[in-house]
This record gives sequence, C-alpha cells and structure tokens, in this order.
Amino acid sequence: MHYHSFILTVWQEGAALPNAPPVWRYTLENPHTGERIGFRDANELGRFLNQWVALLPPDRRSVEE
Repeated sequence: MHYHSFILTVWQEGAALPNAPPVWRYTLENPHTGERIGFRDANELGRFLNQWVALLPPDRRSVEE
C-alpha cells in the first residue's frame, strides 16, 4: 500500500465585516520535508490535491488492499 501524509491547518483570518461570511485559509505541510503550501480557499486546496494525485505515477494512485 502507498500513502502520503500532509498536515492540514485551517484558520479563520482577520475580522470579517459584520454581515460577511468568515474568511478561511488553509495550509498543507509535508511532514517529511517541512514544505508548506498556503491556499486562499477550499477550492484552491482541492485543485492542488487533484493535480498532485494526477502527477503520481499510475502504480501509486491506487491503494492495494
């Protein structure tokens, strides 16, 4: 089985305007390298993860049981 771990940090940023929805930010950290990547919203985070998985060699994309 192949796997990769990221540490996901999620936080609410700044003081939102009275009727504005909260602004959430996201960071993924590779615990093996310490590399961190920040994202402005959940859609950006999702796009990154989809692209990251698509770049894996085919034999690393499926999980063996």
